[in-house]
Order: sequence, then C-alpha cells, then structure tokens
Amino acid sequence: MRERSRYFMMTSLILLVAVVGVSWQWYQAGIRERQLQKQLLEMQGQVAQLQEQVGQLQTELNSLNKTSFKGLVRDANDAILSGWESLLDTVENEVKKAREALDQEQNPGSPQPGEPQPQTEPELDNQQHPQQHPQQQPQQQPQTIPPKTTRRT
Repeated sequence: MRERSRYFMMTSLILLVAVVGVSWQWYQAGIRERQLQKQLLEMQGQVAQLQEQVGQLQTELNSLNKTSFKGLVRDANDAILSGWESLLDTVENEVKKAREALDQEQNPGSPQPGEPQPQTEPELDNQQHPQQHPQQQPQQQPQTIPPKTTRRT
C-alpha cells in the first residue's frame, strides 16, 4: 500500500506541476497579447499622424508648384497656347468665309453658303449619252488648310 500511495503522490505531483506550467504559459501569453495590442494601437496612431502630415506636405507642395517660377511659366505657357489656338480657329473660320465668298463671285449661279444645294440628276457615263456630255472638264478642288495640331500636356 505504501507503494501505491507513493505512486499516487508522484502522479499527483507531476499532474500539479503540469497544470501550474500550462497556467503560467497561458498567463504569459495573455500578457504578451495585451502588450502587442497596445503596440498595435500606438503604431496605428502614428500611421494616422504620418498620413496627415503627408497630406499637409502634399498640399504645401502643390501650393509651391503653383507659385514657383516653373509653375508660373507653365501657367503662362498654357495661357499663350490657348490664345494661339483660339486665334488660329478664328483665322481658319475667316479663311473659309473668304473662300466661300470667292467661290460665290466666280460662280454667281451657285447657292450661297448655308443654302441647300439643288438636286441634280446623277451624271451618266459618256458612252451611254455622248450628246449630253460632249466634254467634261475636271473641277478644280479648293486648297485645304492642314488640320490644327493641339499641344499635348
């Protein structure tokens, strides 16, 4: 019986040491988790502050770009280019009007610009009706102005 009680005591002692060890590990894990949670909250606060600072610096940089010499030159260049583009549009429209007026002077029977063109019968091939079209003269095509180029930004 003594042997049995010794065996029971050893088993109980080993079981007690195991329970205390597991409890201690669990307690330490809880402490570590709370510390990590605290660090995480602090770091999230720091990240938020840094993002706010980046936003402020970005705003300040944009302001400096607008007021810097390079920014002022860029803005002035854009204004000059838009002025030239509108001037070219105006000149192009005036050239079109002048062409139409010249065409009207050269062909007084043709309709005014903006008037609908009278419909005529389609021209037939000379071989089918040679008496109607004794000799066709090619019409001169008006010169065209090359298309306006736009600036890429």
